[in-house]
Amino acid sequence: MKRLFLLITLLVVTVYPQVNFSPLVNLSNTMSATSDYESIFADGSNFHVAWGDNGAIMVKRSTDCGVTWSGNVTVFDGSGVAGYPVLSGAGRDLVILYHYNGPNGYVIHSQRSTDEGNTWSQPQVISTGAGSTGITPKITFDGTTLYAAWEERPAKYQIYFSKSTDLGQTWSSAVNISNTAVDSRWVQVKWENGRLHCIWLDSPSYPAHDIAYINSDNGGTTWSQYRQLTTDVLPQTRACLQARGDMVYIASQDMYQINFSEIALMKSTDKGLTWSSPVNLTNNSGNSQFADLAIADEPNGQ
Repeated sequence: MKRLFLLITLLVVTVYPQVNFSPLVNLSNTMSATSDYESIFADGSNFHVAWGDNGAIMVKRSTDCGVTWSGNVTVFDGSGVAGYPVLSGAGRDLVILYHYNGPNGYVIHSQRSTDEGNTWSQPQVISTGAGSTGITPKITFDGTTLYAAWEERPAKYQIYFSKSTDLGQTWSSAVNISNTAVDSRWVQVKWENGRLHCIWLDSPSYPAHDIAYINSDNGGTTWSQYRQLTTDVLPQTRACLQARGDMVYIASQDMYQINFSEIALMKSTDKGLTWSSPVNLTNNSGNSQFADLAIADEPNGQ
């Protein structure tokens, strides 16, 4: 089955003649608020978008691949500031994670919906929460189990992991899966073809960052040995992860010079066992930032 591999880069646009984009549509449409930290989850023709809205968490959905959209739904609007929402699920069941800065500092909230995002459960905290700071969650789904990862620190940031086997009703106790002596940040997690892939950025000395990688074949019960995929003096400041079959892709914002970044891509053809060297994809005179990845079917379904 053929796949289209898409790289989306902020501030740098490569135009392919066969790709056409519809006009921009204002989805949040809350002119008195700042809407940011957006994320999108697609389940067939159903698209769900979540974002932070002046400290609240909002969602809306489309049942026709983004042609038309529902009204805004408020998931959470507490006394503190919430942001960085991510969504997953199947059918009518959705789960949203986000970080929330409440009375006890930043924690990771989970909420669930059983009616396609129209109503939501009360938030539950899935991070450790004990004098710690949990932020920037990520989520992935294998069809029966949800897997969550985020960064958390009582001292140095580490990568924590939890999973739910009942679509977000309950979560396992959070565990540290990075266990590094340095700050570990900006986690990405993806389940594909029986394997959980997880990357993050290690910072041995600021501003240098390197991409770290681990995987699990038993749902996160145990993890492979830690691997450092890059050894650059100048940093990778953001990285994203996608996988399909045995193929795993990492796109990263690499600072080739001070205050000048390019987007680099590295890949594995054997489920993360071996990796190619990073390739500069943007290679232009502008500053290229905040890469994102998507793998999609071709329009004919191949």
